[in-house]
Amino acid sequence: MGKRKRYSLAIFFIMVFLTGCGLKGEENAVKETAQESSTQNPAQSSAGEGAESDSGEEGAEPSPTQEKPEAVPNISVNRLGYITKGDKAAIFYGKELPQEFHVVRAESGEVVFAGYLRDNGYNETGQEYNGYGDFSEVQESGTYYIEAPLLGKSHPFRIGDDLYQKVLEEACKGSVPWQQGEETDSFPEKAGDLALLLLAYELNSGIFTDDTGIPESGNKVPDLLDEIRQEAEGMLKMRDPETGAVNREDDGEEAWDEAFAAVLAKFSYLYQSYDTDFATECLKAADRAWMCAASRTEQRAESGQQAKFGQENGWKLTAAAELYRASGKQSFYDNISAYFEDDGILDDMNLPVLLGCVTYISTRQPVDIALCREITRALTDRADEAAESTQEVFRESRKDESGGNFREILENSIYLIVINHMITSREYEVAIEDILHCLMGRNRQSIKYYEQSGRDLEAAGQLEGGRLVLLLSEILNWQKEHEDVSK
Repeated sequence: MGKRKRYSLAIFFIMVFLTGCGLKGEENAVKETAQESSTQNPAQSSAGEGAESDSGEEGAEPSPTQEKPEAVPNISVNRLGYITKGDKAAIFYGKELPQEFHVVRAESGEVVFAGYLRDNGYNETGQEYNGYGDFSEVQESGTYYIEAPLLGKSHPFRIGDDLYQKVLEEACKGSVPWQQGEETDSFPEKAGDLALLLLAYELNSGIFTDDTGIPESGNKVPDLLDEIRQEAEGMLKMRDPETGAVNREDDGEEAWDEAFAAVLAKFSYLYQSYDTDFATECLKAADRAWMCAASRTEQRAESGQQAKFGQENGWKLTAAAELYRASGKQSFYDNISAYFEDDGILDDMNLPVLLGCVTYISTRQPVDIALCREITRALTDRADEAAESTQEVFRESRKDESGGNFREILENSIYLIVINHMITSREYEVAIEDILHCLMGRNRQSIKYYEQSGRDLEAAGQLEGGRLVLLLSEILNWQKEHEDVSK
């Protein structure tokens, strides 16, 4: 579907939003010697079996204190597994690629499927040779691996419908930023984690249960909201008891109060039906923090200091949007309108701006229809770019551990998920699924990013926030919808 057609659909669906329906939401990295060895005995390419030392000397043995490295296969798969009726594919790496591959049942060695590689060739983005193999026809539960001539075996993987719920539950427990109540030196950054968790709940509330095994389980409140409530209680203690401000005068960070207001207002909106009194307390604290931020801005303007208003302080928009949705006050509407007087604000929106835009176009309060159209256009364009880039990025090599490509993939997922809730597109869904598979091991290093700790700190750290929760809840919501339709 082309951009023009999708945008037309977006305008139609944005009108639905406004009626109160809300959101539905280098060269080949493996050495040629590794390729050669894999042809001698395919088992040597399997994870943890016959892996050679990477010590730099041919035939060298690891020292007693040196951990023997895991072999990186030339076939990458989602190491967690694939949903029974979902799309399933593997990536094959090598200058010389076979025509055919086999899916093999791990327990018996039985070949259950034979498929053909496609799109074989040189990947300019990844600067490597690779190909693509689809095996979506395999739908029987069990443990499998893929093998192919010249390349050997992949890591084992499962097929089933019970793969992701437990990962989601664990991700929720590990994603709340201040599990131990520790302070953070960058509250706006951590506020982004909380806001994404809340967005995940807002888009896919039916996925979050009350039985994940936390102390609050069974209280008829989704456990994710229980965990976020603990953080909200901690946030309330951050305030100056006299002014209600959370910003510290000497830190030079303008967005503290705005980020505080945005998160608490959003939480209040989603928590009203569970505890009205606490939700109201959070909303009042958010409003007071907003007034403190506004007062500080006025004081700086009087002293000749220019306040951050654009991308640098996107939390101002998010806070205004959340407070407007919760209260309907004209002052917040006016602040939203003033924010968009910067014509370039939608050209390269960061996360806080995205969050503010999503809340504004999904509110039941009166809105500027023309502005909603511009926001929808910007979101659609960004999602189209993300979908296009993901088709290359998820296949490319990562020889370093900087996390650059990884971060791009994760950021792409947010925009794709948001716009797909507005205008469901198979193109967007495929891109979102590719991102999930990449995080679960279908990448050049066969790294399971969702359970990384220490190996790729910068990249894995991106999953300590709400990004993984948002992605998993989206996939599980699709699965639930498909099951409901089939009944």
